[in-house]
Amino acid sequence: MVNPFGREGTRTVEFRRFADASSFLAGVQPWLERSELENGLMLGIGVRLAASAEEPLPCPYFAAVVHDSAPVLAALMTPPHRLIVSGPADVVPEAGALLIDDLREGWLPVPGVIGVKETASAFAAVWTSATNENAQITRDERLYALSATEPVSAPPGGMRTATPEEAPLLARWMRALHAESMPDNPPGDPEVSAQRGTEEQRYVVWDHDGPVAMAASTRPTKSNIGVNAVYTPPEHRNRGYATALVAGLCDRLLKAGYKRCSLYADLANPASNHVYRKIGFRTVCDVAEITFSEGP
Repeated sequence: MVNPFGREGTRTVEFRRFADASSFLAGVQPWLERSELENGLMLGIGVRLAASAEEPLPCPYFAAVVHDSAPVLAALMTPPHRLIVSGPADVVPEAGALLIDDLREGWLPVPGVIGVKETASAFAAVWTSATNENAQITRDERLYALSATEPVSAPPGGMRTATPEEAPLLARWMRALHAESMPDNPPGDPEVSAQRGTEEQRYVVWDHDGPVAMAASTRPTKSNIGVNAVYTPPEHRNRGYATALVAGLCDRLLKAGYKRCSLYADLANPASNHVYRKIGFRTVCDVAEITFSEGP
């Protein structure tokens, strides 16, 4: 892609705000789908918000910088979560400045940014220069994807769809997962997520005389679907439950018609990264979660 800010044509570059998820997707979805895996987080959230009958509060933020009517940078934020940015890193110094001007004009609090590492880091540099805030990478992740699973050993028991009656148990596990691996992120509402997710049959458990591990599907896009909420309680670990569960869930999703399954893995946890590669996941890109804080 040619950087429009490196030519005389910068006068054709403009900033656009969108009133809702539907208008945002109308403006950026085909562009985001050119790199569907890398943009899966933004696409998945946008699609979910567009399909929802309920407008979340505080209202989400949707914006893009376009050149000759084509996007070069897109942004989505669902407060209190971090701003998601998508686009090539080399346009961020100029395009990001337009985005930041709008965010600051609207006095929207921005707790941080998440995106492909090069893009998120470039945005953080522009943000800290404009605001005198500090930026710190609080989570280095790797985005993985697979189109076919590798054979894995099956522990005792088997995979099944979680039931709405099991939502309270899954909510407790979600709280434990958050405290263990994502304490810097807003916790959300595990009870609501678990109840809705089980009603939609998105959660699966490995059952060995009762549930011993969980996983879920999330954020379906055109040809990809995410996997998240992978958790095994400490007393059931190191028995292969989560490995078999994720492999089984991916098999189910691929047979349902998705071309790929994707997931994010914390690079600080080499064990989980090894397990995902064993199942058949391969690296797509590295992702950074960056937190902003008041400067000195």
